[in-house]
Amino acid sequence: MSDIANPGVKPIAVKEPFQLRLWPAVVITVLMLAALYIPPLLQFDNPLIAFMAQFYAPMAATLALGIWWLFFSRVSWLEGFGVLGFAIAVYVGTFFVADSSMAMPLLLSALPRLILVGVSWLIMSMILPWPTRRIGLLIAILCTCAYFTLFRFEGVTGEFASKMSFRWEKTAEQKYLASRPVPAKTDDAPKVTSEAEKPALTATDDDWIAFRGKDGNSVYSGPPISEKWSPDPPKQIWKRPVGPGWGSFIIVGNLFFTQEQRGEQEIVTAYAVETGEPVWEFAENARFEEAIAGAGPRSTPLFHDGKLFTVGAKGSLNCLDAATGKKIWNASIVGGGKEVELPQWGYSCSPIIVGDAVITMPGKPNSAAVTAFDVNTGKPLWTAADGEHSYTSAQVATICGVRQVLAFTSAGLMGITPDNGNVLWTHKWPASGYARCVQPYVEGDTVVISTYFGMGARKVQLTKTGDAWEDKLVWESKGIKPYYNDMVVSGGHAYGFDNNIFCCIDLATGERNWKGGRYGCGQVLLLEKQQKLLVLSEQGDVVLLEVNPDKNVELAKFPAIHGKTWNHPVVAHGKLFVRNGEEMACFDVKAAE
Repeated sequence: MSDIANPGVKPIAVKEPFQLRLWPAVVITVLMLAALYIPPLLQFDNPLIAFMAQFYAPMAATLALGIWWLFFSRVSWLEGFGVLGFAIAVYVGTFFVADSSMAMPLLLSALPRLILVGVSWLIMSMILPWPTRRIGLLIAILCTCAYFTLFRFEGVTGEFASKMSFRWEKTAEQKYLASRPVPAKTDDAPKVTSEAEKPALTATDDDWIAFRGKDGNSVYSGPPISEKWSPDPPKQIWKRPVGPGWGSFIIVGNLFFTQEQRGEQEIVTAYAVETGEPVWEFAENARFEEAIAGAGPRSTPLFHDGKLFTVGAKGSLNCLDAATGKKIWNASIVGGGKEVELPQWGYSCSPIIVGDAVITMPGKPNSAAVTAFDVNTGKPLWTAADGEHSYTSAQVATICGVRQVLAFTSAGLMGITPDNGNVLWTHKWPASGYARCVQPYVEGDTVVISTYFGMGARKVQLTKTGDAWEDKLVWESKGIKPYYNDMVVSGGHAYGFDNNIFCCIDLATGERNWKGGRYGCGQVLLLEKQQKLLVLSEQGDVVLLEVNPDKNVELAKFPAIHGKTWNHPVVAHGKLFVRNGEEMACFDVKAAE
């Protein structure tokens, strides 16, 4: 009967079903995804913009979603704090359960995925009753966090793209160590695995004796190499695994030398050029590792007067007999062996020798930017210059008729007298928050310097009147912005990497002529007599290009090694040597007679 017919009967109140106000969460998620994926597509001059968006956008979205969930979603206070507390507890707990390397991915990758999975579930489950949707949301949060406990972080590429692998898989270093059951000795008598030459080694003009060659400019000026890579690429002479390390090779006679990490030992190794087999190994108990690049020393050995000079990632400076690996002396590049805070990426300078001084660049608070040691004894000679950090190497040059050492630090570029460390001049270009990783290029009395993260490049003119020096900015350009990718110069043009794309700029004006060739953040070598460029890509491919200021002309390409490749290639004795943090290889590139 109707209520009209029964006026004394009260109507039964029907409870409206719970309706979640979802649209604010959708808007927040869309804005977060736009912040994550649009900046990389825009190719900003400063790639740090995209990286910072990856870092801050998920955090801002998490905060916004927390406010929405508690105050604007229509859930009860009990449900709001209960679900939020569960999500926080599971997320924080994941840091303790996940592999120790996963801290950065949990910040950069887990948060946006948690948001995307959670909001996607709420959208797809709209037809379900609210209790079921709530339980499903809790399960989605738990499963997403559990997913990240399955992986190990393997660092990033030069474009800041994360690389991960399953945590139960052995790393390349672990596989390498498993194949080498006997650790190297750490005393003055190195482990010799084959008969080492007894006489002192002597370098010839065909050898490659220092980082980027004897002149430090990545120019190969020896006999022409073969250019006929198609259809048959250069023949592989040998390929073998190697411990992590981001330096390059030096080649002296029938031996080549490099540095690598093996577990808790930092190793300097001599290998046979023809076979790739180890000849001697010198080990120190030291390990440096950071999340971006991984483990291993960063520098390249130096050969001088029958001796090998090496810098470890924690600052150990060694002088070894190049023929046998026997230690002659040891020092610390920070001077006096004092303990200081390590640079973020480890000590990365390769040593140089000027006169009787071995010169290095620790460049860190509580130590000088440049330090020098007696070449025969290892005793400290002098310290010099300002700069909180640098990942470049000292470089010798003659400017305005004065032989000097160039030091490129976070403070700028300096010229230093090699005999006593006096600073002759300073070109101020501060970059306290950015890493200086690229070697200067000297042309007459001008120097070209460059810095990543959108700072670009500069050309500086030096003049000298009496004892007074003057530095003048010739041009400043955003046409080339290398990170750790050194450039080469031919015919008044510089060839190198603008972020992750190869390019050419005019050194007279700083203007970019062309940009093309996606080789990642690789390295380049100039084949001077042939006017060709040899590029080792970040993916381990070897590419042959024309020296052409008008356009990018790729002549040939072949895969050489596997894995992230940041190391400089070397050509010597008709052979091409390449390596990365996992393997190294040698190819026959000798031109046909």
